Amino acid sequence: MTGTNRTVKGLVKGTEVRHNNIRVLPSRTKKSYIKSTVCGTEESNDHGELLKLILTLSTNFIILSPEDTDDGIVDVLKSIGRYANVDRSYVFQFSDDGKYISNTHEWCVKGILSQKKKLQNISSDSMPWFCGKIKNLEIIHIPDIDDIPLDAIEEKRSLSSQKIMSIIAVPIVTGYKAIGFLGFESIRKKTTWSENIISLLKIVGEIFANALLRKQMALSLQASESKYRNIFENATEGIFQIRNDGNILSVNTSFSDMYGYESPDVLIGKVSIDRHFFADKDEYNRLKHILEEKGSVKGYEILSRKKDGTLFWISLNARAVRNEKNQIIYLEGTVENINERKQIELMLKESEERYRILTEQSPVGIYLIQDGLFRYVNKTFAEIHGYDPEEIINKLSPRDLTIVEEGTSIEKIVRDLWDDKGGMRLEILARRKDGTVRNGEIYGSKVIYNGKPAVLGTMLDITEKKQMEERLKALSITDELTGLLNRRGFFTLAEQQLKMARRLGKELILFFIDMDGLKWINDNIGHQEGDKALITLAKALKDTFRESDIIGRLGGDEFAVFALSTGSTNPDLLVKRLNFSVDNYNTTEQLAHKISFSIGFVKYDPMNHNSLDDLILVADNIMYAEKKKKKGIEN
Repeated sequence: MTGTNRTVKGLVKGTEVRHNNIRVLPSRTKKSYIKSTVCGTEESNDHGELLKLILTLSTNFIILSPEDTDDGIVDVLKSIGRYANVDRSYVFQFSDDGKYISNTHEWCVKGILSQKKKLQNISSDSMPWFCGKIKNLEIIHIPDIDDIPLDAIEEKRSLSSQKIMSIIAVPIVTGYKAIGFLGFESIRKKTTWSENIISLLKIVGEIFANALLRKQMALSLQASESKYRNIFENATEGIFQIRNDGNILSVNTSFSDMYGYESPDVLIGKVSIDRHFFADKDEYNRLKHILEEKGSVKGYEILSRKKDGTLFWISLNARAVRNEKNQIIYLEGTVENINERKQIELMLKESEERYRILTEQSPVGIYLIQDGLFRYVNKTFAEIHGYDPEEIINKLSPRDLTIVEEGTSIEKIVRDLWDDKGGMRLEILARRKDGTVRNGEIYGSKVIYNGKPAVLGTMLDITEKKQMEERLKALSITDELTGLLNRRGFFTLAEQQLKMARRLGKELILFFIDMDGLKWINDNIGHQEGDKALITLAKALKDTFRESDIIGRLGGDEFAVFALSTGSTNPDLLVKRLNFSVDNYNTTEQLAHKISFSIGFVKYDPMNHNSLDDLILVADNIMYAEKKKKKGIEN
């Protein structure tokens, strides 16, 4: 249980540790001290791995293509399942009407049978308690299936039939509606999941929600594009070969029909394409110049002319065929009538209002930038920044809504980020109308809007995720029992202080403190009193030293303080002040056993002390000598 100092097994197999996974020092040699330092970082590394895992997951999903999203979800289920040491991790999704639920993604540890095929199109009514909780956006955490509520009898029967002993489920939410849930199952043993695991599931649930939403939107877009692509691909294409001077060598029937001629024979050797088939008489020379330089063109759109003078748009794919001397002997390719596509584009433009309504209901911020100004933002984008859409559109630019380092601009940052596919992703600080700041993640693509280049993209508010990351980061360097720095936090900050002292020639003093009799308190009075004694000593350290001093609990009953000396700092006086503070707590606090401590200190000398470990070793030996002397006096 968090906060106790009783002996437990360490994260590394075969390593025995005490409170906060810190192994008792078996001797006072430098070798054994370094060994214990490695063991002492295990819990901190666990927090670090959690933070690293969350940061990795939160940055990878946005670039997945729709066809890769499912594999990506399964990979993440495997990663978090292994991290949490569970038997099965999975995703269930509700049907559109919420009446059915299916297991869509799953990972199982080796030896555990997959249940995915069996768990398809299950009626939500068959699990009313469970599905009701998820739809109400509640987390379900059942460490022991035997303790499931009486009104969940159907759920208990179903879970017991699968031999599930413990389960946890977190809703996957988009637009304040649960579209499914992410869960863990333990089959081989009963499991109570920690707050860290629950926080991990919440964050992964948000990542999955965004990924599934993007997949759905992308697939809808692909389906729409596929519909129009089929129209174009099934349209009859004209095939041609043209001499360098413009005279036609060969064309197919589709080509002659497209241009209103009776047959290919009417054209071959008799009609010059440069004079008869382009609305602009100079167009052929421009096209030929491009082919001479680049060798080919694809999707080259031009206005063409039929035999009767009717103008229509064509899309041209062509290449230059050369002889062994690299001379162009003829041009060949295909021509497609794209008038129908142009009409469809007009239809899409006329339908823009319908699609605008769809974007307004999106839980993701959507924006369009052209000529440096926002030409469109949806309601969600505006709300992230504390504005109404009308206050942004055609009035504000990206630099009005973002905070960047002095001397840089958001436009330059974005220009430097474009990839070769015309896309970019960037984390920003969003400036709100009231002056407050939110964390945002923006994505953008280069598009053509009203015939001019523009940027279309989305924005996510990731403030809560950033706050969670900061909390996790704090957990990784803080001792949960005393609130002081843990071993990792102390060494990290003390090393920085040591480097600064070397550079500026400042004096430092390291104090090494060991609480007396902690093992006796634990064994005779109880671990709860042991914890209370450790917390009291930590308070006394905070009262004695300055806020600028680095105070840490290195593990078990050992503490250290790294203090910057002002030249007049008297370490003996600080020791007296610490004794006075401890005596005061012994008088005022209701402790079952009075606390005492042994202390050693050493001033940093760059000529004799090469590292922080050297300083700690010297102070530790001085402290240990004092402890032996104190025991001799007591005896």
